[in-house]
Amino acid sequence: MQREFLIGIALVLAALVALSSAVGEFRTGISLIRDGISTTGVVVDVIYRKRGYSGGTWPGKRVVATSLTVEFRTEDGKLHRFSQARTGPVLWVGDPGQKVAIRYRPSDPSVFEVRAVTRTDRAFILFVFGLLGVVGGGALMFFSSGGRAQGIITLERDYYG
Repeated sequence: MQREFLIGIALVLAALVALSSAVGEFRTGISLIRDGISTTGVVVDVIYRKRGYSGGTWPGKRVVATSLTVEFRTEDGKLHRFSQARTGPVLWVGDPGQKVAIRYRPSDPSVFEVRAVTRTDRAFILFVFGLLGVVGGGALMFFSSGGRAQGIITLERDYYG
């Protein structure tokens, strides 16, 4: 098999994982929109992976968080504290002590979203990347099966062998 075909298969498989994650995030996001309750919470802790300039933020502003801990009260008055650890980045959500809008599932308050970073937004981003991966990987597999993609993907060892 040609290298391009194998890379196309890997790209399609990775895209299918992204699409599967998008469906899960979208289902949870829709259930939070439909059945969730909005409240105000407080950011307790945020672990940032990177500081730097990004878009419209000022230099030195913390922009990418990988773990977020929030505290909020449910309708029954109970105080809950939950953390969300993400393998992918979560955009800036606030500093410790800052109030944030939260939507949670009444039957299970551990399923929540900070309104600045909604699950449906993440689902849309995953869906777009998944769709691009399926199309790109499928095209790579299609063209390489007919021998028309040979040489599209080259490695340094191909030249200096």
